[in-house]
Amino acid sequence: MLKLYCETCKADEEHRELSGERERGWVRSKTGKKYVHDYWMCANGDCRRVRYRWSSRSPRPVMMKMPDFD
Repeated sequence: MLKLYCETCKADEEHRELSGERERGWVRSKTGKKYVHDYWMCANGDCRRVRYRWSSRSPRPVMMKMPDFD
């Protein structure tokens, strides 16, 4: 876990790396990128906003919150 700024929560929140192929596949479908290991997801409650590790802004196009695959 890593503390990063979340645009949705408007605060520094814990973020986690994407886990599993379903989450990484969802991000690939939204970004068109093959390598998505540098995208992180806000772990604050039900936020689940995905962001690029090196930028506080969401990837373009703007991403919705990650669906819950559990």
